[in-house]
Amino acid sequence: MSPRGSTALQALGPPPSTTGDMSDHGYTPLRGLDIPRSLVSTGKFGWLFPNLPPFSPPMEALIQLGKQGGPMDVKDVPPQELSTTIPAGFTYFGQFLDHNITFDADSKLDRLNDPYALTNFRTGFIDLDHVYGLGPETEAFHFYDPNVNGKMWIDPHTPDDVPRTSAGVAIIADPRNDNTVITIQLHLAFMKFHNAVVDLLGRSADPTLLFSEARQTVTWHYQWIVVNEWLPLILKPSVWEDILTRGPQYYHPVFGQPFIPVEFNVAAYRLHPLVLESYLLNSKQPKPIRLFNLRKPFQPLTAGEIIDWSFFFDFGTQNLQHAKRFEARIADTFLDMPGPIDNPLTWPADVPPEDQPYLRSIAVRNMLRGLSFGLPSGQTVASHLGITPFTQEELGLAGTQLAEAPLWYYIMAEASLDTNGATLGEVGSRIVGEVFYGLLHSDPSSYLTITPNWTPTLGQNGKFTMVDLLKFAGYTAQPGT
Repeated sequence: MSPRGSTALQALGPPPSTTGDMSDHGYTPLRGLDIPRSLVSTGKFGWLFPNLPPFSPPMEALIQLGKQGGPMDVKDVPPQELSTTIPAGFTYFGQFLDHNITFDADSKLDRLNDPYALTNFRTGFIDLDHVYGLGPETEAFHFYDPNVNGKMWIDPHTPDDVPRTSAGVAIIADPRNDNTVITIQLHLAFMKFHNAVVDLLGRSADPTLLFSEARQTVTWHYQWIVVNEWLPLILKPSVWEDILTRGPQYYHPVFGQPFIPVEFNVAAYRLHPLVLESYLLNSKQPKPIRLFNLRKPFQPLTAGEIIDWSFFFDFGTQNLQHAKRFEARIADTFLDMPGPIDNPLTWPADVPPEDQPYLRSIAVRNMLRGLSFGLPSGQTVASHLGITPFTQEELGLAGTQLAEAPLWYYIMAEASLDTNGATLGEVGSRIVGEVFYGLLHSDPSSYLTITPNWTPTLGQNGKFTMVDLLKFAGYTAQPGT
């Protein structure tokens, strides 16, 4: 079936056989360990709304809208523009999740891109393959401990950083996770979480199945966080509840063959407004430091850069920082980005030329990318979904050369108008919610496919949060400052 089709999800077959016995630790035995994983970690892109006309605004109008010092620039975020519900760490959890499901290394800003002709260098499944790579049987020499069955290798000399080469290059499955001091430590947290699960399961698990059982346990708890903590933080509750009740109305991938819609990847899930200008990493840091001044990408972490996660997730201390709320304004530091900007594999070449300073703006790049894919306007998508579109005046675009709003801009501005920036609005929530729901339900190995009523075994009272994951991985919070 073509990704453009609209056939509902295929019916699921009988559950695979049960493997392993973890009853000694209060576990429900896991199923699905016998489902093969592809050794070719690639997937597809496609269209969610293939028949909607493209929006082709003047390129100069997009540059003026998103350039540093333009109407989307916010240099100092006042308290009223901070989210009251989204901890700052989830900004980077969202990026970490994006790296899990998409890796577009082929599209360009200066040409028209065909989604069907592009390769997604990720499967599209929410399965942590950007942490696990191809697994210990194939990449034992890369990410896995040669001396301990089932564990990922963490250098004992630098336990607060991922393993690195002598040149400082991270030995991880996805180099993009090393683009900020925060995302690389999230990556490390998942490695430590995996190892802690191996320690727990190793007491009774079949040694030949230990890695598979640990990976599935880690992945299912991660998926649980996506469904039950992350998405409720960013989606309009009424839209998310409708998706959970009725299922997707627009995104219908073939079972086992998901695709990433460009309306999602290029517009709706580019959540850059949540980023703050600067952060505190720990109690030893005297004042917040600008995001891109924390460290140059792809270098070892220093002692002062080690994160106290209570500054980023809610451990119940006074340290917690919150994300910026959703709106069509971006922290100034993201409108004058250093390289690498898109693809870390091209570092240090991925730096905009001096005569194109606007390409340092993530806002300009987002809108130019939408132009290069021929995305429809925000108003066109809203009307297609049966939603009354916001006007140019309401969106802050009156007096510009734009007859309608670029889809990414519309979705971010819609959030501010629809939910006061607490979550995405109707259009953004519909696209993001349906895609994540569809990815999980089309994955033969997800908990929602194999055991829909599964509940976490590592949290409390059948629940599991990012804080639970970090605690299980061995992190503790420092007292409030």
